[in-house]
Amino acid sequence: MRAVGAMTLPELQRLVGESEGEWERVEFKKSTGELEGGMRTLCAFLNGAGGRVFFGVTDAGKIVGQEVSEGTFQAVADAIRKIDPPTRVDQVRVAISETKEALILRTTDRLDGPFVLDGRPYWRVGRSTFQMPRAEYDKRVLQRPGALGLWERQAAEGFAVDDLDLQEIDRTLQAATRDNHRRPEAHSLIASAEPDNRESALSSGPDRAVGPGHPEDRRTVPDSRAAGAGV
Repeated sequence: MRAVGAMTLPELQRLVGESEGEWERVEFKKSTGELEGGMRTLCAFLNGAGGRVFFGVTDAGKIVGQEVSEGTFQAVADAIRKIDPPTRVDQVRVAISETKEALILRTTDRLDGPFVLDGRPYWRVGRSTFQMPRAEYDKRVLQRPGALGLWERQAAEGFAVDDLDLQEIDRTLQAATRDNHRRPEAHSLIASAEPDNRESALSSGPDRAVGPGHPEDRRTVPDSRAAGAGV
């Protein structure tokens, strides 16, 4: 989280007035007592075009402020650390009275997403925040810069769905459950006619655990020099 200084009350009033209520890039929360919901929306803003979450402003757009302490900022900082991958969130403080402040968390659109909060991705649809569908999340992961260049994301040449070992898949899921303390969501194993290298690692037979191009690929690779190819 990055502190970017203070905003005056007239500036806040103008900003809230111009927003004309909550929408795809604006969320109002009466206080940080609604921090959990506010952070889900902030995650959704990161997965969209950016936005602001206002704490100390009612759903109707009335600026009421709240008492803010070091514990408040610690709670906000802890919540922001639950966002993955780590990203910048700007913090703006607005004095409402001698004892109350409003707090604004602001972010812009990011290219290094998709982002998750506590392991769950969110997105914004109109004035509402929803958990992002798994298919949309997977699509965005593949669109990350450099994602398609990863070995595990490449198509596994020479492997078919029938090569997958269902018992090995079950053992892998059980191991993941033990390590992560919760069962992972079903992956697209056996959902595609062309498994990728991650899935080929769950194949049966002597080639199990690697695919072509992996440093530990044990399959026989034709010698280009034996085939008469130029060096």
